[in-house]
Amino acid sequence: MPSETMQQHSSFSIKIWFLTIIAVAVIQFRGNIHYVETVLGNPRDASSTPSINELTISSDHSSPSESAKSSPMFAYTFVIGGCDPTNRASYQNYLFNIAISARILKRLGSQADIVALFQMSQTAKEPQLPKYDLDLLQAQNVTVYYIPQQLTGRESFYRTTLDKFRILGLTQYEKVILMDGDFLPLCNLDFFFLHDTFQEIVVMEGLYEPFNAGFFMVKTGISHLQEVQEIIEKREREALTLTYPYFDLKMGWGHDLSDDPWVSYRQTGTNWTFEFAFSDQGLLYYYAKYHRKSYSLLNRRGGVTHYGRNGDTGQKIGSVDRSLSQYSSVAEPVAMKLKAKTRRHPFPLRCMLHFTGTTKPWLDGGAPKDCCTNETKYKSGKHYWMFELHELMQEVNRDIDLKTYWDPLKANHRPALGLFATSDQALHAQTNLLTSLQPVNA
Repeated sequence: MPSETMQQHSSFSIKIWFLTIIAVAVIQFRGNIHYVETVLGNPRDASSTPSINELTISSDHSSPSESAKSSPMFAYTFVIGGCDPTNRASYQNYLFNIAISARILKRLGSQADIVALFQMSQTAKEPQLPKYDLDLLQAQNVTVYYIPQQLTGRESFYRTTLDKFRILGLTQYEKVILMDGDFLPLCNLDFFFLHDTFQEIVVMEGLYEPFNAGFFMVKTGISHLQEVQEIIEKREREALTLTYPYFDLKMGWGHDLSDDPWVSYRQTGTNWTFEFAFSDQGLLYYYAKYHRKSYSLLNRRGGVTHYGRNGDTGQKIGSVDRSLSQYSSVAEPVAMKLKAKTRRHPFPLRCMLHFTGTTKPWLDGGAPKDCCTNETKYKSGKHYWMFELHELMQEVNRDIDLKTYWDPLKANHRPALGLFATSDQALHAQTNLLTSLQPVNA
């Protein structure tokens, strides 16, 4: 009996010892998790991830949605280069557009962050934008980072277009949408982040190019950013060995299209000759289709076509997907009212107003004479942009007469780096996307 009792006691002691070790391990593990979350934040916390049913998409255009809250999972991002405070007009209009876009998205219930990446010009003596400009963005809860000032290579529109791909390194977010600085959202586009049939990259079919680089969505990852940097370096090295246009029209960014023609809304071809194939639109096409091999294409005729990795190639998945239409009734309060070409586009393309080239609202004399009233705000895209800017300025108590702010005789409202990239700008560009983004100084 004593021996049996001792065995029971020994067994009991072992159990207590084992359970104690487990308890200590659990406490330590939970403590470590708490430490990591405290230091790094916890953007992947499932409890903070909104489901599609929890998204609030408001049609109220009079006041910000009370239910709109920032989510650390997703972000809309803008990239602006060539900023010089001595010529504020050359970048300030893009800043206005970012503030307007943020205001629209939050008013319609967006739960995503708005992020702006600015790069000061090589000639700028100030390292940051003036407080006056930053305050306008801060009023709309826009997070601002600086791309390090370019000290080597050639400053150009081409380099700024490639800086768009820095969004791959914003790993505090799971997914990021890139919008050009002259791109205005007309709907709450948060459904893009949560739509479960999308592949790794979401792109939009262009008129004369297979993918339009003015709007796309990616899943972030440092390794992805490094891969893009390697692709760019290879292409720019090759440019130095070529004659005009300093771009291999057969191999492009790294793939022979002879047996796989590119297709856009209005054109097709077997060479890298589509619009801006030598810059961001060519890089986006190569990266999504031939490198990652996982993308969803928003078709200009409607619907989405999905392509997934199949061995070493990307392969079409199923038929045209029309499931995005489920969001159209609640996500587009402005898009169908606006008297612009976008109204004829299928959803969600009609939610995207892109002021490309010389169509920018602030060019050609600026505000229309009948701008900035409720009666005329839907008259055109330019009218709507000016109306939204007028409302924003009133909201932040800034006295700007939009009808005289843009002098049609002055060219200083044109972008400092021009309106388009040119193929020769790849020469000696020395693009580097791996330099660290810098936060705004306190």
